[in-house]
Amino acid sequence: MKLNFKTSEVPQETGFQPIPKGRYEVVVDRMEPKATKSGGTMLSTAYQVVDGKYKGRLIFENINIENKNNVAERIGRARLRDIGLACGITDVEDTDDLKHTPFDIEVDVEYSDYRKENENVVKKIYFDKNDDLVGVKQGVVNKMRDAEPASVGADDDIPF
Repeated sequence: MKLNFKTSEVPQETGFQPIPKGRYEVVVDRMEPKATKSGGTMLSTAYQVVDGKYKGRLIFENINIENKNNVAERIGRARLRDIGLACGITDVEDTDDLKHTPFDIEVDVEYSDYRKENENVVKKIYFDKNDDLVGVKQGVVNKMRDAEPASVGADDDIPF
């Protein structure tokens, strides 16, 4: 196939820049189990923004569900719980159950020492648009609020 293509006419891509800090409506685009370096299991997760200026953009997060470090595992399982509650699911049987249900997340921008660039970080999962927790969500969340908070010691080996 003959082309009339001039490389000088195409600007060089600088890669994706993180979206600005804020609250975004998303769906779980994919959530795939992957092995961690330490032999555990994480869910490699991509959230897709479904509305607004950044519609279609992906935000990535790794969620530890099995880890030698109890704190890392507890944090990861709490995140998975929050996503389930945001999707209206109290017993997650399959990660596919979490797809296609919109919910809001709070995103920040932080520098990654590993990637040597700024990246998006999910800071919070919102259970509903108004932060008013109703029905089953209210009872489950009240139990979680009453639970003892996780604390992180100075010698914990958490990869973030």
